[in-house]
Amino acid sequence: MLSDSQQQFWTLWQPQVALPEKVDLKRGEVADPIPPSAKGAQLQQAIAPYLSSQQLMVIPQGKPVRVLYAETRGQRRVYQVVFRDRATKRGFQVQAKLTLDATPNGLLQQLLTESPGTFPETELMLTMAKWGVTQSRQARGAFFEDTIALIMAAPPSKHGRPRPVSVPLRALIPQKTEGFLCVSQPGCDAALRPFFRQPKAQWALGEAAGHVAAKVLTAERNLSDWMKYPRWRWQLQQQLVQRRIPLFAFNDVGLDDPDFEAIQMGAIANVVRTNRSRDLSFHPETPVTRSVVASALMRLPGNPSAAAMNVNQPLQDVSRNHWAFAAIQNVIALGVMQPDAEKNFFPNRVLSKRQLWEVLSPLYPPDVVLPSLLQNETPARRRHLSRGLYPILQARLGLYPEAKMV
Repeated sequence: MLSDSQQQFWTLWQPQVALPEKVDLKRGEVADPIPPSAKGAQLQQAIAPYLSSQQLMVIPQGKPVRVLYAETRGQRRVYQVVFRDRATKRGFQVQAKLTLDATPNGLLQQLLTESPGTFPETELMLTMAKWGVTQSRQARGAFFEDTIALIMAAPPSKHGRPRPVSVPLRALIPQKTEGFLCVSQPGCDAALRPFFRQPKAQWALGEAAGHVAAKVLTAERNLSDWMKYPRWRWQLQQQLVQRRIPLFAFNDVGLDDPDFEAIQMGAIANVVRTNRSRDLSFHPETPVTRSVVASALMRLPGNPSAAAMNVNQPLQDVSRNHWAFAAIQNVIALGVMQPDAEKNFFPNRVLSKRQLWEVLSPLYPPDVVLPSLLQNETPARRRHLSRGLYPILQARLGLYPEAKMV
């Protein structure tokens, strides 16, 4: 569930032996051995230099003590903010080149300075119910359309197992202001705040927020303006995924998987996700059937809805109770997949790679980077389905393919 940069950090990090406290020993006495520190303490010690130097753009919950800004026509341009970390009492400063829509009477600045225990309201406030932490028999928490990070959280029950949950960008955007991101503490209920104080969660938030800030700055428009355009959100999520930051949790698709980007983006768009909601497996090597392909095709954005098509193609082997009945009816109506002369669709028949290519190739737009898919009689698998659908998904979402898939 960790990004590539965070995995490298924890892999290469070696715990440092703590320096012993100064003890006056008499001649011949031996100092007591230093007890090993707990794992949690080691993690805190390991990430502390990164937090203090702000290499992750993780700003601790510090108290702003000085703000340099100029205000014109109700807009405030902040040049520098000096904070004091409440825990270490050390000061640190942040340079800014963002135009801020000033809150009435500097409300946000007053909130941060005068009410340190109060957190600003964000565009989306996370609760236990919205976050999906309390959902029983679910391997994941809720997934949001503007997800930009994954962290691990445990249900309030003592017997609950930690599960990956997504963090939406709206939970980092304070209401009625511009230019701020709640980097280290999203807007949420008090019961959820401990989940975000863990070092790995802080890393995930800081890494994602850094990419958001960089994208907003290069686009030279306010974040609130960009949030109105789904295409911008898709491009942001694609950028995160291309930098090996997972947004949809799978335990069998590693960061080094050649289809990592295609599988992640297909899952984010809810085109190809998982067989069961009770586990975290994608099952990339499972062969795909005609009904699975039909279902994925009809989940692509831009398709007409089932109600609008109002089709009723009689089939010998697909009843109305079949889980993919509507999708099968629609792909037949669109001419993408067809039954045989005796009205058999063969929903459970596994497609070969050649057959999958024959279904998908007419849907590719011109000048698209085609996926590498061998056209032979071996079974097409779920990874091949995600790989084959990805160029179509990119075209329909307005994404620009920065990297050619292998």
